[in-house]
Amino acid sequence: MLKSRLAVLILVSFLFCFCKSSKDKSAKTNFSANESFSKEEGTQENLTDSVAYADTLSGKNAHYKPVLTRPFQLIHTKIDLKPNWTTETMSGSATLTIKPWFYSQDSLILDAKGFDIKQVKLNNTEVKFSYNQKRIRIDERLEKGKQYDVWIQYSATPKNVTHLGNAANAPENGLYFINAQKQSPNKPQQIWTQGQTSNNSCWFPTFDQPNIRTSQEVSITVEDRFKTLSNGRLLSSNKNNDGTRTDIWRQDTPHPPYLAMLAIGEFEKITDKWRDKEVAYYVEKAYKNDGKAIFGHTPEMIDYFSRLFKYDYPWDKYSQVVVRDYISGAMENTSASVFMEGLQMEKRCLIDDNWDGIIAHELVHQWFGDLLTCEGWGSLSLNEAFANYGEYLWADYKYGRDEADVLRADELESYLREAELKRRPIIRDYYENDDDMFDSHSYSKGFLVLHYLRHIIGDEAFFEGIALYLKQNAHTSVEVAQLRMAFEQVTGLDLALFFKQWLQTAGHPELEVTHSYLNGRVYLSIKQTQIAALSTVFHIPFEVEVWQNEKVTTYKSTLTEAEQTFSWPATAAPSAVILDPQGTIPARINHLKPEKELFFQLKIAKTFAAKAEAMKQLVNFVEKKEVQLAFLDLTYDKCWQIRQMACGAYGVPADNAVLERIKTLFEADPHSNVRMMALDMLVAQNVVTDAQIQKALNDSSYYVMSSAIYALAMTKGPDALPIIEKYENIDEKHIVAIIANFYSQIRIPNKLDWFTSKLNKVSGSELSYLLQPFATYLMGSENAVSDKGLDYLVQLGKADNYFQIRKDVIQAMSVIESFNPRAASMILELKTYEKDKRVLDWINYLGY
Repeated sequence: MLKSRLAVLILVSFLFCFCKSSKDKSAKTNFSANESFSKEEGTQENLTDSVAYADTLSGKNAHYKPVLTRPFQLIHTKIDLKPNWTTETMSGSATLTIKPWFYSQDSLILDAKGFDIKQVKLNNTEVKFSYNQKRIRIDERLEKGKQYDVWIQYSATPKNVTHLGNAANAPENGLYFINAQKQSPNKPQQIWTQGQTSNNSCWFPTFDQPNIRTSQEVSITVEDRFKTLSNGRLLSSNKNNDGTRTDIWRQDTPHPPYLAMLAIGEFEKITDKWRDKEVAYYVEKAYKNDGKAIFGHTPEMIDYFSRLFKYDYPWDKYSQVVVRDYISGAMENTSASVFMEGLQMEKRCLIDDNWDGIIAHELVHQWFGDLLTCEGWGSLSLNEAFANYGEYLWADYKYGRDEADVLRADELESYLREAELKRRPIIRDYYENDDDMFDSHSYSKGFLVLHYLRHIIGDEAFFEGIALYLKQNAHTSVEVAQLRMAFEQVTGLDLALFFKQWLQTAGHPELEVTHSYLNGRVYLSIKQTQIAALSTVFHIPFEVEVWQNEKVTTYKSTLTEAEQTFSWPATAAPSAVILDPQGTIPARINHLKPEKELFFQLKIAKTFAAKAEAMKQLVNFVEKKEVQLAFLDLTYDKCWQIRQMACGAYGVPADNAVLERIKTLFEADPHSNVRMMALDMLVAQNVVTDAQIQKALNDSSYYVMSSAIYALAMTKGPDALPIIEKYENIDEKHIVAIIANFYSQIRIPNKLDWFTSKLNKVSGSELSYLLQPFATYLMGSENAVSDKGLDYLVQLGKADNYFQIRKDVIQAMSVIESFNPRAASMILELKTYEKDKRVLDWINYLGY
């Protein structure tokens, strides 16, 4: 999960709604614009008036996607390859040992995309074959019970494969040459693979389906300057007479073909260990002194999850490699996870944040996804929900429940945002394409449902059920019924309705809640307002806390109807009534309360969820002194996120006592995110001093330093230039982003070289973001500078591997066109060069 200062601000805006959605912007000013329905095109109130929008929500236009049949067992895969950097091809051979699954077969069909096939042999005898650039077909009789070796000599050119994907793992190349022609002096040469969902067949022939498992051996010949990494253990490494080296990696335990991986580069390998198994971190040489700090919790994580799941880490080793221009956040290849370059950072950056979440996510996949694998992509959540939940479990174990519950709130918000546009069952067999499954339903909602189930059945039963599920299904493909039956076997409960409603039904509860007191009883009324045609009426076990002064009574019950009222005895009107105080129900809950009760709730709440609920309602009245003082108390909370949110709530002139407390937070809070927010608030309140800005510029935290540069820009405008220029050589992304926006908004001349130097050092999401102020800068520059900037963008649009960056380049140039008409012809130049349909569609969408 990407974390940054931006992520912090998103969390604050979730609670306080400070920021407008980018969906309000037009196509030509919104980078990477979402072309799906915006909220304005189909709100909750008019859903029933729009059949098309309802179909979009429910997925009625999706296609049935059955689990793929298995005509053959894939017993072993042996690959022998050598890269050609000039042609960006992989040449060599593959031997697949297969056996009919049960029935004799009259032909064999293998997935193989973009190959030049030289020869095919079946049990050492050359055979005829047909090939359509996607699949190899061999028309030979293969008898039940017999084993066959299929040998294929080929050359693969992954970059020529047709791009069909549209989500997290697009494009479809499978194997990527990075800076193959050394055209980017600041970027290393690398090769890496990304197999999920069906992309590994771009570099070796196989069966593109998750319910097949194979042992594997990868022999790769590279220049001796490179290190290699693949699944399993390094069997041998031998230097050749021509300056190359051949490494052989072998994994004896079968796994799905999409989890095969290969990485090649001039990496620095940092070796660690867990018990007797190697744990290794592969980073660029510039980060050799930082790699242990970034990944160093990994052995502790492996030990924690092995104990928690009651199943020891199951693979030969665990390696983690950081690569350039990665097309996703990370990938859980068996025993060797790949990560985006954002994880590479100097140790100083770890003062502000860490990458434990994404590291834990990919590690948990080694059990859920690799050891057990969803049988079809419609069951993807059996992989991803557990991995997302792994982030929560690690945060709870290492940093405390509040830290974990902040993650849970973020997951809920992520799912609810997506649910405005689509509502599907978590487990589903109707969807557009495989990549369509990589959404917040599979990830976030799946995580939320697991956490809710844990709350219902209890910790002991939950983790016993997980352990049984792993033990019963290790090294197999699984479906959701097996998870349900494991929990039922442990608990003795019938969980069929729970699994049907929460995992196999679209939508979520939307609850309108009120409470009252009458004649010695507290009444709690709950109405489910979700549209039944798009979902269901849920059965919802819940807890409610009834507070009378400092005494709390917790009641448990179950909502089973669309509208229901519950009551409990009480000696007096309650001081507070808190539904779902732990924040476990995967629902949108609206429970409006009087201010007096909200103040009390802030005072006595023990959980992040209960505090955040009260804060969210009270922030609407932050101009009131009593609300400001209530938030002032929260700046002493043990949870740094609560302190940060309380500090950031003052969007109006604040009371003097509040201002003094904000100054103290800036001066002395132990968490850099809180100091950062405090400085931002001092700027917003127009009370920041030069001394405070100077102190922040000397802070150990880059977050605080970036806020200081922002404060300089806001308070001094162009006069801040001589000071800000002193920080130009810092490459930390928040510092770069602040300076880039300052230069673009103030129209500072002679900064083109600075922009291009920073653009050359980043890729992926950081590059995408930096293109925005770069475009703004060129818009305000004279044509000679703008022309040079456009030339740079054209080269970037031709050279970058990632289709989204090429789309963003087009977007930037389309914005610049209003100020420099030459941009239009350069977009058309890129259009003739471009092969990816997604980029071409974007160019057409923009009217070129």
